Amino acid sequence: MRDQLWGLAPKDLDLVVPRPVLEKARSLADRIGASYVLLDESYEIARLIMPDGLQLDLAACLGATLDDDLRRRDFTLNALARRLSDGRLVDPTGGLQDLEQRILRPTSPAVFPEDPLRLLRAVRFLACHPLQPSQDLDGLLQEHHALLARVSPERIQDELAFILRAGMSSQLPRLRTTGLYAVLFPEQPDTRLLERLESDDLAWLGELAAAAKDWLDQPLSATRERRLSLALAALGGSHWLSSRAEQRYQQRVLELAPLALQLSENRAERYRWFRRAGAEAVDACVLAHQLDARAHLAELVRSALTQDQVACPRLPVDGQDLMQALQLKPGPQVGRLLEELGALAAEAGGLTREQALEEARRLSG
Repeated sequence: MRDQLWGLAPKDLDLVVPRPVLEKARSLADRIGASYVLLDESYEIARLIMPDGLQLDLAACLGATLDDDLRRRDFTLNALARRLSDGRLVDPTGGLQDLEQRILRPTSPAVFPEDPLRLLRAVRFLACHPLQPSQDLDGLLQEHHALLARVSPERIQDELAFILRAGMSSQLPRLRTTGLYAVLFPEQPDTRLLERLESDDLAWLGELAAAAKDWLDQPLSATRERRLSLALAALGGSHWLSSRAEQRYQQRVLELAPLALQLSENRAERYRWFRRAGAEAVDACVLAHQLDARAHLAELVRSALTQDQVACPRLPVDGQDLMQALQLKPGPQVGRLLEELGALAAEAGGLTREQALEEARRLSG
């Protein structure tokens, strides 16, 4: 209802129906050709996914009436419904007026103790939508902030992801004054790096800005894109990274960014940094730019995105060629020779086959 009344196309529809819900949901899924997904058996919540991607969530009515159900929602602008029988709008908490005035108001002071995740959800709504908090909202967030520690990390991760995608910087003062920031990040990390990262439009990359943005928008895991994991890295929020791959990513970009700042114009040195950076080269350079806006970082990003002779020199020989020409056995020596040849190729702008084999003989001699 909220998105519809704001004039937005809803991505999903929520239906409150009398029990038993799950049986009705399965029957409806069969009739309309939708996929059935059980979300919560105890609360009788199911999701139907239409062929066009529209999601239809069916949930049991909590309370004796629809009004009772709506009064148990988190915020008044979410406590709106329309009866399917006659199209009448049901608004027991004044949500329509709050929606029109763009005010985020809890339906009651009890909503936060009932589900402490709503503390973070309030911040998420303020970050994602042009809303103003009701007069009592910040006081309630401060009063109940400690309850957030009871919420499972998985649920917090999802809300935190929404806030970071919208831009956490705008909500940092609220998170701090209400005490929520200390619950989320007990180590109280410096947020200046995150704030600079969120305000960076990558204009310093010139015509490469669009390609770099596309790269950062690529998924790093099943639930997070590289940009989001980079923001958590800037904040030092490793405990909110949901996988080992993301934790390794954070560790790598935090190590690589200072090293990128120290690079000279030496192409072989840059090649070795690219070998170490791998797929995190662009990410590390973007993070490094927030530490110190040095001109050569744009050159590194160009090399990484174009995979030029510095980032990825094309060698005219491979390991098999080296083993045959130098009568070597398979082993780490072959890999070391290829890496040294890569550095030489990066420095020279390329090597012929004869040059590569000659250098390999010299290096192995």
